[in-house]
Formats: sequence, structure tokens, C-alpha cells
Amino acid sequence: MVQGIVTSLVITACSSSPGPVVEPPKPAPASLEAPQTEPEKLEFSPACSQWDPSGLEWRELVDFSSNTVSDSSGVEVVLSRSSLPRAGATRYNTGIEICPGFLWIVTHAGESRFISLTDQTWSKGPTLETSGSIENIAASGVESGGEVWGFRGSVASGDWLYLSDAVVDTQAKCIRVDVHRVAISGLLAKDNSTTVVYESKPCVDYTSDRRAKTPIKIHMGGALAYSAERDELYVTMGDFHLGVGFAREVADRVVFMADGEIVEVGTPNEIFDDPKEARTKQFLAQIL
Repeated sequence: MVQGIVTSLVITACSSSPGPVVEPPKPAPASLEAPQTEPEKLEFSPACSQWDPSGLEWRELVDFSSNTVSDSSGVEVVLSRSSLPRAGATRYNTGIEICPGFLWIVTHAGESRFISLTDQTWSKGPTLETSGSIENIAASGVESGGEVWGFRGSVASGDWLYLSDAVVDTQAKCIRVDVHRVAISGLLAKDNSTTVVYESKPCVDYTSDRRAKTPIKIHMGGALAYSAERDELYVTMGDFHLGVGFAREVADRVVFMADGEIVEVGTPNEIFDDPKEARTKQFLAQIL
């Protein structure tokens, strides 16, 4: 049985492993045209039309393969598979089609790559700076270091890219989620500048005696979504390892789930102080 608490926050957006493997350079991608098999038109930043990828050094992807399949409605799509270029981290945490036919991927530590879908090549992108420490620290209240910290999720809107960041703040001795805003034009120019537009509150203390007994193992923050209609940015944080006190403190809405199904939804006070469903009551009785 899988049970847990999921918390969500709404942000009003501004309007507007081993070391690198060296492969022989490849010719730069010839154009920014989207793949012909793309089933729908996506909105990209105007900066894409001004971007000249020939200024970058491109290398061939390894183990690339693709095949065409049809979905349930008969629309043909191309499925491509490749080994991603090596980076200092063991995996990439998030990626997004930043311009037509081009992916941008980033590790938890901020090391990024551009991927050309049409030419099956890759090039180095800028290395962004996380807000907190991504190294192991001497603190019994948090299991720090590794890919669960640092950059977690991404979403684009207009001229901007938003990145969530699971932060271990070693100065304030607490953890939180930040959201960075990055100008897509700057990213394409390999500028590593970011602006933090949101910090979750409160920043959860990892030094208390209670935390030492049940250390924070993973920060489940990072899922981002954007509503163009409302001009709002959404960030979701799961509370599977932080303890329900975190959900009570930071959430606008709380969702109790069991075995993949939503059991009850409400405000923190409604869920923790006056739950309606028997399964919710049983779960809370076990952990509070």
C-alpha cells in the first residue's frame, strides 16, 4: 500500500558520473525547423528565430535510434532514443524543448546540454548555479548531497524558462524550494544568469532533535506547471519524507492519496484537524 501527502502552492508569475566523453566535433545543425512529424504547433520564444546554432560546437549522440508509430487517433509520431551526453552528475533531472527541434537538458548541479533532435547531435550549454548546497554536509537532520537536491523541474512560458531548485541552505540551516527564472535569449547565448522569483516558506529547519531522529531524506519539490490564461506558475511539493508538519506549514491545499487514488482534498486545517474520510483518519492516527 502506498500512502502519502501531496502539497501544492500557486505562484503568480511575472507577465512578461564519469567525466565528459570526448567525441569528434560534428557540423552544426542546418536549421531550426521543427520535425515534420510534430503533431501540434508549440509556442516558442521569439529569441529562437534569432538564435544561430552554428556558433556552437556539436557532437554526435551515441546509440541513436528512432521509429515511427501511430497513436490511438492515427496520428504518426517519431520516437527517438539515444544515450545522453556524459556530465559530471549521473543523470539529468529535467529537460524541455526550448526551440523547435532543440531540447535543453540540465543536471541537478546545473550542467546543461543542447540536443538537436533533427541532426542527433549535442552541444554544451551554460552551467547554472543552484541556490543551496548539493554536497554532503555534516548534519544529522538531513541526508544531503546527490541528485534529489538542486534543479528538479522546468517549464517555459514566452521569453522565460522557470526551474525549480530543492535547496539545502547551509547558512540558515534549513531546506526549501526556490523557483529560478531564466531568460531564454540568455540561455541560448550560454549566459548562466538566473533570478530567484519564489522561495517556499517556511524554510524547514534540519537541526532540531526531532529531525535527527527522522532525517529529511529527499525533497520532493520540483513539479512545475504554467497557466497562460491566468498567468500563474504552479509548483508542487510532495511530503512523503519531510513529515506532515511541512505540509501543514507551507501548503495552500493538501491531497491525501492511497494506492494511486485521491482519497481526500482540503486545506491543511481541514485535512489535519477535521478529516472526513476514514482512511485519512487512519493514516493520520499512525503518523501524528
